[in-house]
Amino acid sequence: MSVVDRLKRPTSDQEEYLYLSSQSLGEDLDYIKTNRIENLMLIPNSGGFHLDNIDFLQEIPFVKRLQMGSCSQVTHYEGLAAPENLELLSFSSNEKTPVDLSQLQNLSHLYFSYSRQIKGLDRLSNLTSIGVGNGTDEYFRIEVFRNYSKLSRLVIGRSILNQGLAFLKANSSLKNLDFTHMKRGFDLEGIQYLRNSLKRLRIMSSKKVDNIQLISELHNLEWLILSDSVPLESSGVLEPLRNLEALTLRGSSYFIDGDLRALEKRRESIKYYNIAHKSHYVYK
Repeated sequence: MSVVDRLKRPTSDQEEYLYLSSQSLGEDLDYIKTNRIENLMLIPNSGGFHLDNIDFLQEIPFVKRLQMGSCSQVTHYEGLAAPENLELLSFSSNEKTPVDLSQLQNLSHLYFSYSRQIKGLDRLSNLTSIGVGNGTDEYFRIEVFRNYSKLSRLVIGRSILNQGLAFLKANSSLKNLDFTHMKRGFDLEGIQYLRNSLKRLRIMSSKKVDNIQLISELHNLEWLILSDSVPLESSGVLEPLRNLEALTLRGSSYFIDGDLRALEKRRESIKYYNIAHKSHYVYK
């Protein structure tokens, strides 16, 4: 496939990325330099990227977006020091592979699989969006997250949270918070620190969540999505959430007492209403 054919959009709403091929890396680099390509996608599929390093970045320091989340074969990340204005980085390093992010001061979007070998996470003060998998309490600390004063979106997946959400105490700009496929049960204690900022909360495929009733303190919440996660004692938990525009409860997420009469009266204000029917529900 020619280099031009490998310039495409990952999804319809994203910018074009060049899908790099290690087999024709020299030709690709020439094309990147000539056309000032700033977005790179590295995938280890047939005809894709199979090198164990990203040293080629030293030749193209103007790159702004680098997605390489499936390149687990990469074991040398020294090339990350080259991009001067990298804004987006997606990667999944081996837990034994050292990665230094401390030079990426302009990074605003980071999606990664956590390991103890990743250094410099506490220095990324311009982050606005984080997606983290395999996170542990070693990362979920206020000493780290207080440096993310601009953080607007946080997605936590397949992680372990033993200490609640107090690590978000200083993140007063956080608007979107997602939990998905959590490895263990976790506690929402501390989410009340986000009572003024949080707009969207989504909990997916995480069936043990303590203190779920604390969502009633999120007075500015507009979207609440609970899918195959924890049930709510009653619809009364949602009564203080007068700004709700979207509500989803499906699968193992439902109202235990079944009384939906008060909630039904709010159907007009809740534009996106997606509550799976249960036999014990009372609507009128």
